[in-house]
Amino acid sequence: MVIDDQIETANTHSSILKDLNYLCCVETNPENVIPTLMMDSSINLILLDIRMPKINGLELLYKIKSQFPN
Repeated sequence: MVIDDQIETANTHSSILKDLNYLCCVETNPENVIPTLMMDSSINLILLDIRMPKINGLELLYKIKSQFPN
């Protein structure tokens, strides 16, 4: 999963990962990340932007880790 508020950047990173044969999804709204992770247990890699307007990447990382400690 690529998480970035700038769609162009997210799509670029996603494209690179797809070229390396990874299945990849993009999320531009950090508020949707936790629900998406709850619905899709196959996600095992997150590429996360640190600077986002609604919530910064480190705060989101802490939320993800608290919801999914493993």
